[in-house]
Amino acid sequence: MKRFLACLVAVACLMTALAFALAEGEPVDMKVIKCSQRVNIREYPSTNSTIVGKAPLGAVLVGCQKSTKAPDWYAVIYEGVAGYIRGDFLEIVSAAEAPAAEPAPVEEPAPVEEPAPVEEPAPVEEPAPAADIDPFALVSSDDVPEYDPTAVGLDASELEALPEVEAPAEEPAPVEEPAPAEEAAPAEEAEPLENITENIVTANDEVVLDVDTPVGRIIARRVVGGANEYLAVGALDADGNQMWMQETSTSDIGQLTLTTAFMGGIEARPLVMVYNAEKGLCAIDAATGAIRWLLNKDVVNLGAGISYAVGGNGVAYIGGYDGPDPVAIDANGTVLWQSNSGSDDIYWLYDIALTADGIVATYEMGPDGNPVSVVYDYNGNVKGTANE
Repeated sequence: MKRFLACLVAVACLMTALAFALAEGEPVDMKVIKCSQRVNIREYPSTNSTIVGKAPLGAVLVGCQKSTKAPDWYAVIYEGVAGYIRGDFLEIVSAAEAPAAEPAPVEEPAPVEEPAPVEEPAPVEEPAPAADIDPFALVSSDDVPEYDPTAVGLDASELEALPEVEAPAEEPAPVEEPAPAEEAAPAEEAEPLENITENIVTANDEVVLDVDTPVGRIIARRVVGGANEYLAVGALDADGNQMWMQETSTSDIGQLTLTTAFMGGIEARPLVMVYNAEKGLCAIDAATGAIRWLLNKDVVNLGAGISYAVGGNGVAYIGGYDGPDPVAIDANGTVLWQSNSGSDDIYWLYDIALTADGIVATYEMGPDGNPVSVVYDYNGNVKGTANE
């Protein structure tokens, strides 16, 4: 435990040093302006840099310094997070707005009579402020409501093999804060979702998910740039305003796609499934953008260029072109089973379909060198094969 705490302190010190390594000039107190609710804090002074935190509209940041490499950016620290904010989101605060020093405590006179000591109640600990969550930095779980497995044609004997889940307490709808009567936020605030439409698809810029749900329009966009593959997924309300966004990226690119997104969960609680071949499968609450769980790559490797199908019961069946035979994962992120075709001559899975007869997985290569389909039952057992 002591070693873990020491590592946390060392990382915090390193982040602070990096954030101000390129800063110059006298430190000034600055206030966040020109954003609808909050502005991004970037790891480096660039809009392509990783988002490490957010500062709300009107927040006063103490001791900001201009960057030497990017004069339009300022090095800042907000609630222990060090990074950079673009200068057009900041303004120097007046003396009246600067954080006031706390007055010295007034010493109370000694009481005339020494009464019995009154035990003061323990102070109520204030909750920690909400922080942005990296979809691949948190492993958590959350139960989902009951579901109807018959939507994928299961019989009574197969239903007994599926886990039961309890319905969670319904979360209150998020309260939308009114937009301040100020200038609209610059384009950087909405990047990279603001220009996502069905008509904007290029060789290196692809919309992999665009679907309307009861909680909003869910969009996922894959961009290949340099030696990296990036994926941004978010939700837009009925007026086209961004409700939330999550991003992930890989350290390499290949012939097969390494990231994708698809809808999972159940109708009562839809989940956005975000996959990164280097990190794992992440489930995001479609309504709030909160991370529900992460199935790490070390637990089960699903491969690259994955195929998937999701039943009405929320169970996802996933397999990769460079990965295993279909794996069944329920809506809580539990691996129910991992199938095996039983033949080393069957490989390169590229399609999964759910039928009343079972799970049909199609492979690029079969024993005779031609495509072949393997039918699995809903417990992962092989029922038969058929050449394409």
